[in-house]
Amino acid sequence: MLAGGTGITLIYQMMRAIRKDPGDEIKMYVVGGWQYSLGFITKSVLRDHIPGESDDALALACGLLPMIIQFVVQPNSGI
Repeated sequence: MLAGGTGITLIYQMMRAIRKDPGDEIKMYVVGGWQYSLGFITKSVLRDHIPGESDDALALACGLLPMIIQFVVQPNSGI
């Protein structure tokens, strides 16, 4: 889960809903830029703080448009 700026509010709500089920074994990794440095979440921050790719992983992003473009739009559009 990538959370930028006010996007942390929505990600936090999702985390709380997932954690309500004690039998749920979902692993969550949340990267918030303020914890590691100032400014944008970077590829290097992601590499250092979340596990690699897997077939059963789901990536969620909520935040400011520049962050969404950097991590969601550009990698999937060939830009």
